Amino acid sequence: DTTVTIKWNTVDGATSYNAQISSDISFNNLIIDSINIQSDTLYVDGLDKNQTYYWRISANGGSSSGIWGPIRKFKCFIRHRSSMKNYYKQ
Repeated sequence: DTTVTIKWNTVDGATSYNAQISSDISFNNLIIDSINIQSDTLYVDGLDKNQTYYWRISANGGSSSGIWGPIRKFKCFIRHRSSMKNYYKQ
């Protein structure tokens, strides 16, 4: 399983945010459907490796209240140990 951090830009006047993460771009297969998030960051555990996920955020309060922002995507992967040797200097 993989853990990711989702962070977004705040919206002026927003009192909280809603977040959805799905394994399909139509958001028919929701992995996360969180409401009233009190920050601009969401930590998600238990995601599968080599899987593409789609996410979107909406604000509660402010000028864009209730409107979903643009759909973003990410893919979970595990870096091989041999490539980490060059990435972390000892």
